Amino acid sequence: MAKVDLRVLALVLVSPLTAAGQGLTTGPAVKILYPAPNAVLPVGGYLQTYVAVETDADALCRYATSDTAFDGMLPFSNSSMGRYHTNYVKADVGQHYTFYVRCQNANHNISQLAVASFSMADAPSGVPASVLAVASSPDRVLLSWNDPVNKPPAQFNIYRDGSLIAKLPAAYKHYVDAGLKPGTLYRYAVSAGGSQDKDRSPEAVAFTPKEYVDNSSYPPATLDSFEEGLRLLNPGSDDPNKYLWQHACGDNSRRACSQGGVSVTTEDSHDGAASLKYELTDVVLGKGGQGSSAYLRFRSMTDTDYVRHNAREYLTSGTWKFDTYNRMRFWVKVPPEFGKEFRAGGGQNNMNIGTYIRSSHGRQSRAGSEESGLGGGHYYHTFNIPYTGAWHQIILDMHPSHGRGATPLIEWGDTRYPTGESGFNYFDALTVFYIDFVGMGGYHSLSKYPAIFYFVDFEFYKDTNPENVEQIFSLNGVYAPADNRIYVGWGHPKNDDKTKYEVRYAFQDIYSLPNQWRNALQAPGGTVSPAGGVYNLMEYSTKEIKVGGHDTIYVAIKPRNSDLFRQIALPVKTLGPVQPKQQ
Repeated sequence: MAKVDLRVLALVLVSPLTAAGQGLTTGPAVKILYPAPNAVLPVGGYLQTYVAVETDADALCRYATSDTAFDGMLPFSNSSMGRYHTNYVKADVGQHYTFYVRCQNANHNISQLAVASFSMADAPSGVPASVLAVASSPDRVLLSWNDPVNKPPAQFNIYRDGSLIAKLPAAYKHYVDAGLKPGTLYRYAVSAGGSQDKDRSPEAVAFTPKEYVDNSSYPPATLDSFEEGLRLLNPGSDDPNKYLWQHACGDNSRRACSQGGVSVTTEDSHDGAASLKYELTDVVLGKGGQGSSAYLRFRSMTDTDYVRHNAREYLTSGTWKFDTYNRMRFWVKVPPEFGKEFRAGGGQNNMNIGTYIRSSHGRQSRAGSEESGLGGGHYYHTFNIPYTGAWHQIILDMHPSHGRGATPLIEWGDTRYPTGESGFNYFDALTVFYIDFVGMGGYHSLSKYPAIFYFVDFEFYKDTNPENVEQIFSLNGVYAPADNRIYVGWGHPKNDDKTKYEVRYAFQDIYSLPNQWRNALQAPGGTVSPAGGVYNLMEYSTKEIKVGGHDTIYVAIKPRNSDLFRQIALPVKTLGPVQPKQQ
């Protein structure tokens, strides 16, 4: 291993009268819990670390990269009132970082300035990387980590408060520590195993809350339900550049294609009176006359100065809360012709959702700011959607399949804070997104035109359950009443072709069951092996579960090498017409 330049981490308590000019003598006391003094943190994985602080009274904490007044600082990741505060940050190999922290108590008194500086190692090590501890409930903590970069482990050892509590096989990257005491601070470390157990990570800290957080306290924020018609930035203009909801071409043109169009219709809906109708009237030709991409795009741009705004600025209902929403969901009904593009058992995709992410200080003329060096990027989420004649639920999380310019075979990883700004998450930073429902790479074309797609209920919401988004992403599903069929699809890490997944179900929220997963029912044929393929997508389908008399079926998926699962709630009662009206 290359020689590591040890640099100092220090906690500096500055005089109450600081360069920012604030009198701070009555504010809360601030103590840095992590990283430790003189820490050089191991590198690896997706290079994310965090700063944790403790205050002697309930407070709100903020940070900056220079000495800044409290009002000008960014909020910590968990920006609610409390004594323990965690701030996730992006970090690069061999770099030195300094964070300035201030906290404000309930009386609006501001603390003295706390300054923490630390470094990332400039060479890989055998220490497990990116170790994170998150209190998912008052009595349990979710621990996650990545492999050491230069030393494949024989096993992982888990430590709580310095004591060994678990030994796990090398395939595990998660651990749930249950039966804990509410309102308690815990410290965790992970080692790469071995007889001497030398390669132990720095400690990660988690504070279990005193009570459960109800999901209902985070009401969804609706982007569009189409109940109010098709929104235009300039309703009086016929310029297609002014559409928020726009049909786009496979040549990535900024014009609206002549081969199709979008409109609001009452022909079909999921749970209301309207939906967005996309009608593709002809094939979109790519290079050499091959079928290329046609897609629906949400293009948040003004009609005068071409500023690309964030999607969160265009809500039709709800109030946006930063660093809160961790899921985006919508419903789609695809035509029979599209079902022929469904690649059963092949691990491939027939629908792609592209996202553009821009930092809070990125250039507003750009949808994604990765090219300007200001954080952000262009990411892809991949899906494989069958035709069923019913409304299919699509869920996006913060784990895209890959980023633009990266080989699809390379797993992208958790992108919770893609711009490196804590308190400004993936969906906070979202500007433009598009749904490519004919395909990528010029290999798709439908067998029959016109082809009609329906979309409805684009929304952002908060899921507080400790879900396994690292091993189960691109989650989607449908209950098709026509043949009593349940279908669930998901993506999993592209470098893992061995782990099998198990499927269970219940007719109530599985997280509300005693022992959760263990008390859910085993699904018929519910063991699924990876199918391989470029995108390594997986699927489960059955017609053998009797759903009569129930409103919703909850389907859960869990890899055998993890205690964590994910669930999707599928409506059983038919909402809206079973079949769209075809023209």
